[in-house]
Amino acid sequence: MAKAKEDEGLGLRNMEQVNVSLVAKLVWRFLTNADATWVKLYNAKYLQSVSFWDCNPNPGDSKTWKDMLSVKEIFINNCCWSIGSGSKGMECGTSNASFSGESCGSNLKFNTHIQNICPLCHSEEGYVHHLLFSCQFSKAVFQESPLNIDIQDGVLSMEIIQQWLEKNDQGIMLNLGSCILWNIWKMRNDKVFNITQPLVPICIRKALEDFKFFDLHHALNFCSSAILQRQNSIQWNPPPPFYIKINVDAAYNNGRGAASAVARDSYGLHLGSGAFCFDSFSSTVAEAKAYGLGLQLARRLQFSKIIVEGDAEEIPKAIIGNMNDIPWNIRSTVLSIHDRVKDFSEVSFLVVPRDANSIAHDLVQFAISNFLNRWWVYDVPPNCIMQRLISNED
Repeated sequence: MAKAKEDEGLGLRNMEQVNVSLVAKLVWRFLTNADATWVKLYNAKYLQSVSFWDCNPNPGDSKTWKDMLSVKEIFINNCCWSIGSGSKGMECGTSNASFSGESCGSNLKFNTHIQNICPLCHSEEGYVHHLLFSCQFSKAVFQESPLNIDIQDGVLSMEIIQQWLEKNDQGIMLNLGSCILWNIWKMRNDKVFNITQPLVPICIRKALEDFKFFDLHHALNFCSSAILQRQNSIQWNPPPPFYIKINVDAAYNNGRGAASAVARDSYGLHLGSGAFCFDSFSSTVAEAKAYGLGLQLARRLQFSKIIVEGDAEEIPKAIIGNMNDIPWNIRSTVLSIHDRVKDFSEVSFLVVPRDANSIAHDLVQFAISNFLNRWWVYDVPPNCIMQRLISNED
């Protein structure tokens, strides 16, 4: 049956060989994708003290890992190390491929005119200290990050790290600083190998994402530096240019809660809205969820500078205040908001009278009456707030 049709067979593939080829493909991905999450997991579980080539199967290993080790000899017999540009480590060849000093020397070429210019700023030689601390890109990352560090010229790398070590802040500066350095280095590599333009906000966002793995006890309150302001005017005022303002509100009725958020730009134009209903045991919990919904909306709209406006002052106070003082009933929601704030470069909170927050109030009342769960992102706004939007434009 496995014979080709031309040889009077059915042309069916040998399933044993197909399985071996698929497992070999999986091994190849394992060996060439070191940054993949599943590769890191397998390395941590099976290769703590040995390499893949020296590893032997154990009775408790998973079936997939045992299958991967079973095709190891195929790679050993059909792969060789190739000296090239450094972008590839291993290439497939034939089982009788040879490697000699003569063949190696004939293919090696030395470039004596390499320029070690920093790929991020293109102004100075890209030594390690310059790349991580003195480069204008690196300085901007540190200044705009939650660390808000202004690195002075002439300070040695070890002096900066020593200051981080001596900081009495539960290791926040050291951990976050390390994440920033790691992502500056990755930005440099992306620029060199993938021709990707380095951007300060993206570098900060990725560093904060890495930091979450270290900040297991929520030691760093990213909201502590957020501004809390109050406004007595009953009129809605647009945000400054390059900011968006998100009005949030909540409703509560007999065990059911609802939250709403409406985002507008500096021209008063509707960018997006969201409204969701949920079970709740107090109006305070519902109000806290509304602020979380506002940050979710901002993330969907992909803005980095936001103003969250609402009429429940106790929620932003809990968000930016001492974490030990957060009321127990909204603690989990507030800590979730802390995690979401890490995604933005600037967040501020504005407390206004209920009349100035009427657009979010109208939407949340409509939502709880109709049990509405929906997003309007760069879409036609819901009819229940259309009149408010038109009056604001006028």
